[in-house]
Amino acid sequence: MPVDLDSLGGVRTQWVALTGPVAGVEILVQYMSPDEGDRFLRRMRDRGMLQSDGSVVGGRMLDYWTEFCKTFVKDIRGDVRGTYDPAQLARAMLAVGSVLHEVKEAVANQDIFFANGGDGSTSS
Repeated sequence: MPVDLDSLGGVRTQWVALTGPVAGVEILVQYMSPDEGDRFLRRMRDRGMLQSDGSVVGGRMLDYWTEFCKTFVKDIRGDVRGTYDPAQLARAMLAVGSVLHEVKEAVANQDIFFANGGDGSTSS
């Protein structure tokens, strides 16, 4: 099947199931394209959350990951209490390394967003 290169741009989202201590929870993630990732990092530097070497400024870790969740995690469903709160997810990411790793990896995993010949659109 030929690939329509024009269709590769734009916002793409996908539900991703988490594992380990948060099994039973799914997050709706937005694909972090290289361009979107660069814009995010520049915004974090402009807001004083990142140093020039790319490391998070001391004492700003929760702020950084909350902004990450606001930008790239759009919703949550499954075995969770309440509604989606980016700061709450960021705190969970900082408390449990595997949650941090899974969320971070999910937004950049192009395979889940471009499956089926480029159609990795949101499923419900």
